[in-house]
Amino acid sequence: MDGNKSDTARVIFPPPLIYGLGIGAGLAMEFWLPLHFLPGTVGPILGIMLIATAGFIAIWAIREFRRAATSPNPHKPSTAIISSGPFGITRNPLYVGLNLIMLGVGCWVNSLWVLLVLPPTFLVLQFGVVFREERYLEEKFGKEYLDYKNSVRRWIWPFP
Repeated sequence: MDGNKSDTARVIFPPPLIYGLGIGAGLAMEFWLPLHFLPGTVGPILGIMLIATAGFIAIWAIREFRRAATSPNPHKPSTAIISSGPFGITRNPLYVGLNLIMLGVGCWVNSLWVLLVLPPTFLVLQFGVVFREERYLEEKFGKEYLDYKNSVRRWIWPFP
């Protein structure tokens, strides 16, 4: 690939924006028709724990991006395949973090709506970002990325 604008994954939207819109949609529905699912103070405690976990993962992943001297921004060219740190556990630690943030917000504000919007938000990420990034990385790095892809799961849960 050349060093111009075509040397990107051509994702549909920045992933944080996708999740921000998903959270916003869930919170808007919560405002109009509250739908709670957790008892008492469980929600805020669980929510804070999930969001803190996401923050830890993000800091760890960003540190690995810096070590590899490449950008986490999918609108910029990738210069390296990262397989250390959280990238040795999942190929998408920052996106795992975004899912944890959305779960955390849903728990924190005790909104089932936010959790119900998570699956479609995840599907937008999967089809509009992840599959595009994988295709781009395969084209750019070839065997190096395919070897990494064969040795590290896309997600840490039981989905392929």
